[in-house]
Amino acid sequence: MIMDYIILPLYSWKNGKKTCFPRSSMNQSNARGRARDLYEVYIPIPYEVRTTYPDFFPGEEFDLFTEDLNFSAKICQQDDKALMTNPNSDLGKWLFEKLGIEKTRPNEVVSYEELAKTGYDSVKIKIIDGKYYILLMPVGSYENFI
Repeated sequence: MIMDYIILPLYSWKNGKKTCFPRSSMNQSNARGRARDLYEVYIPIPYEVRTTYPDFFPGEEFDLFTEDLNFSAKICQQDDKALMTNPNSDLGKWLFEKLGIEKTRPNEVVSYEELAKTGYDSVKIKIIDGKYYILLMPVGSYENFI
């Protein structure tokens, strides 16, 4: 199936409930193994999206545009389950600023409830003239997409 956009959640699911795990995705800055930037994040690419739209993303690094910024992005992690930028903090700084969430200290955890209060819980990645664009989407957009 060829699509010119996909919608990705900024959260995961656990026991049928939306959640932001404390050491991944929006909270990747808390992951163990090395020192991390306060704004380090990645956007999860759920199994349903990876299998339904396996060729949506290019196989190599690509430019990801916002309304006023340009990130170097790529698909990472085992089974291509994460959208990341280089550096990882570029995406996080943009997301937190747009969401109006202020990170003030290391180990701070963003909960799904805090994310939902912003009115957004997902992003749309859209291809226009061969370029990839990202924008925030309202709560429930991922479920409507799938």
